[in-house]
Amino acid sequence: MEKAWDLKELGESLKAAGLPIAETATEQVVELVLDWCSESCVKDDKSWNDMGPALIPLLKSALKPQLDKIDGVEG
Repeated sequence: MEKAWDLKELGESLKAAGLPIAETATEQVVELVLDWCSESCVKDDKSWNDMGPALIPLLKSALKPQLDKIDGVEG
């Protein structure tokens, strides 16, 4: 730290420590929720759920680039 109470430096430290963790956790939650949705669609006997297993992979691929933006670092 170069000067006391430097909020910009605090913000950078928080960003460096927290956002990669938040991105990873969010990716894991989205993956688990979408897998759960897909399994539920298969087990549910309502005909409109038949589209679920086909749509879930499309949704995953559409969400992945958006989730990757959370920490501002590609990858």
